[in-house]
Amino acid sequence: MIDRYKHQQLRIGLVSPQQISTWATKILPNGEIVGEVTKPYTFHYKTNKPEKDGLFCERIFGPIKSGICACGDYRVIGDEKEDPKFCEQCGVEFVDSRIRRYQMGYIKLACPVTHVWYLKRLPSYLRYRTKRRRRSPPLLFWLCHYQSRVTPGPAAPDLRSSRPFGRKTTAMKII
Repeated sequence: MIDRYKHQQLRIGLVSPQQISTWATKILPNGEIVGEVTKPYTFHYKTNKPEKDGLFCERIFGPIKSGICACGDYRVIGDEKEDPKFCEQCGVEFVDSRIRRYQMGYIKLACPVTHVWYLKRLPSYLRYRTKRRRRSPPLLFWLCHYQSRVTPGPAAPDLRSSRPFGRKTTAMKII
């Protein structure tokens, strides 16, 4: 139970992409950095094992079975006598398989995206941050149109004073 006298304030906010990547990355004993999901695959169709650097990668999220790494090596989890906690061949950590529920990975995207709840919620956080009125053009269309333009200097975002990047303007479906 939460003690309401001890915790009088609760602050909820957004996390920066850099903070998420630092939470998700870990360094293996051989110096390799893992945490980024680079392949869209989940399981190999013949072996039925997780793909390396995929969405269910054992190096990033932990082993499927407790104490067994991806290459099949077995080690007792509670044994502190053995010094290395990682398999030298495949880089999987010898821990309980329940760690998969708590480990994080990240995907680098080509452009920043936002969740649809920030657009559709009333009052809209994005409308408040961009100082857009409700009767103005749809926010998603405005954001996409503004992203395809360059604004000279630190001026306020104004569609009339912006210049296009290329010859074609980007068009997106309005939700």
